[in-house]
Amino acid sequence: MVLELPEADASPLAHPPLELVVCQLRFEERVIVADPRVILAIQAVLAERAGDPFSKLEPVKRAQLEIAINPQGSGGQTQVLATGWRLRSDDSRWTVTVMPDHVIVETTRYPGWSEGFRPVLHALLGAVADHIQPSIEQRLGLRYINSIRVDDAESTVDWRLYIAPRLLGVLGDEVIGPHVQTTQQQFVIEVDDKVLCSVRHGLVSDETNSEAPSYVLDFDVYRDHGQPFDAGSVKLASDNFNDFALRLFHASITHTLLERLRTA
Repeated sequence: MVLELPEADASPLAHPPLELVVCQLRFEERVIVADPRVILAIQAVLAERAGDPFSKLEPVKRAQLEIAINPQGSGGQTQVLATGWRLRSDDSRWTVTVMPDHVIVETTRYPGWSEGFRPVLHALLGAVADHIQPSIEQRLGLRYINSIRVDDAESTVDWRLYIAPRLLGVLGDEVIGPHVQTTQQQFVIEVDDKVLCSVRHGLVSDETNSEAPSYVLDFDVYRDHGQPFDAGSVKLASDNFNDFALRLFHASITHTLLERLRTA
């Protein structure tokens, strides 16, 4: 069953609440990633097709243990080092990580899907197909972490003006709601028969400073059933994941908050 949510206006917001956007593609281990020529080729593709100068290049080493068990029930442990690479933009707000079994694009300065994130992601996926050549897509996930702050939310009940009733939970209760300090909820949505969305949301209070509480909306749209790797399929799926995440964001907030985020 396909979850149908109303279409959402993709126009950029004057005050976007996004703190982090991450897309990860996992595949079978490809030791060719350790070859410096691979990351240099990927860096060149990103510069040519995405227009972002990922000029900062650094190696990444990840240690992992492999445990071998023989028929007698005993065995040994072997430490294995996985070597990959990390590319950063000049301002360090964009990061591309390339490891033997996955690649990641992430940014703390989201410019919109079509305007910025999509070109970088699609360029990376094309480079993965050409230079890493995985056979199996194990998991594809696109995650948006929003942290919403409003100056006039002086008490927890004020969030009823900004968060959709379907998510409010105990904050919407007339008796308990005014006394709630923080909330944390998590659920998984079946988007369709192959795509899921993990939702984490709630009111977060930072005791280390005097800032007012923020409301976090964390959406992770993914598929992990395993299938032959196809760059075109991954690109199309990422577009669809973004569309669903945008619709879900609009369905999670009120019109009042949306207008505040749109107002310059």
